[in-house]
Amino acid sequence: MTYELTFIYSPSDDENDPNRHIEFWDVEVAGESYNLDAFPKILGKLGKGETKMLEDVAAVLIREPNNLRDRNAVGVHLMGTDGTARQVGHLSREDAEKYLDTIKKLEERTKQNVGCDATLHGKGKDGLLGKPVYRVSLSLPEDADEWAKWKVEQTH
Repeated sequence: MTYELTFIYSPSDDENDPNRHIEFWDVEVAGESYNLDAFPKILGKLGKGETKMLEDVAAVLIREPNNLRDRNAVGVHLMGTDGTARQVGHLSREDAEKYLDTIKKLEERTKQNVGCDATLHGKGKDGLLGKPVYRVSLSLPEDADEWAKWKVEQTH
């Protein structure tokens, strides 16, 4: 899938931009082990015990109101080198609850999906189970409400 994205950081490099004060933090993605097939298409195939990290990967946050387990679920999709987004997990229930209203507001305002930067860590088959291990973290604003208000004001 391809997406038109609204990224969640100030596009300005101006130190005087009042929106630059927004604090970002790393938010861990949940459920990577359920999406193991997606990672080699994003990170490349890893050899036994090999580790690799990618920073500044484009992530797309997709609301899943029809998810049978959690109607507030937010899927996390990473953009591969081929320009295709693949689901790699979800926001935790706690993080989805925190960011869901902001994501909705941004989608309504921009008519685009919400994107953010992600960092991806991978380790090739290793250990007792002999499976690769992947971890994804997203760079999201600490205060979702403050940021949503700013974004709406900035897009007039």
